[in-house]
Amino acid sequence: MVDSRKRRRRKVGVCVVANHPLAGRYLTGLLERKADVEVVTDMKDLASHHALQGASPVLVIDAYALPMPLAPYLRAARLALRNPRILVTGNLLSDDELCRLLFLGVSGFVVYDKIPDQLSAAIDTLLGGHLWVPPRVLEHYVALSSALGSRKRCDYGTLSPRESEIVGLLQRRLCNKEIGSALGIGERTVRFHLQNVFDKLGVRDRGSVAELARSTGLVGPGRPEPGRPTGERQPTGSRNLLAAA
Repeated sequence: MVDSRKRRRRKVGVCVVANHPLAGRYLTGLLERKADVEVVTDMKDLASHHALQGASPVLVIDAYALPMPLAPYLRAARLALRNPRILVTGNLLSDDELCRLLFLGVSGFVVYDKIPDQLSAAIDTLLGGHLWVPPRVLEHYVALSSALGSRKRCDYGTLSPRESEIVGLLQRRLCNKEIGSALGIGERTVRFHLQNVFDKLGVRDRGSVAELARSTGLVGPGRPEPGRPTGERQPTGSRNLLAAA
């Protein structure tokens, strides 16, 4: 009988999502050095690997890789995979932006120039059920989560009808110009109402407003009717990707 400690470890399936072929090959080369990792080509292969091996699947996403906002991509990934662990790589982000990633369900973030030293350890940490972000970001995330959790849905009664309309349109990822066009007001007026929304909800950016609205079930009355074009923009970098999510 073979000692269970000597049994071969199940390989973890890791899918690299990178826009540039060189970046993809670079990340793949680093991951293939890990004996317990099997790099697969797409999420379908990752789902199949997970079904066979049972180990938690891992997505390594280059922040510049996606031709769509991050949030819907992650929702699609969670539908295709069971309990995926998601690691994002990109340029240096602020603590608020890292918290935004955590709110979206990302498990870790590695800065580009730290990839050679941290990629392997980050994946091991994620597979252990932990997060790969600086401790100070975790403290900030806990504080934000507590603040958001203490808010009741009725708190949104403090929003004016116009502010509620803007929140609804914001959930559709419209820019200020598109919101103004939909409501028949100028961009400066949109910015004025948005600042009031930020102050009332205790957030600092439009992405946090949309995320808070989704997490609490808030739906503004100003959302476009079904089938109406939303004019969504394609992000070109990690900061745009986060803002458009």
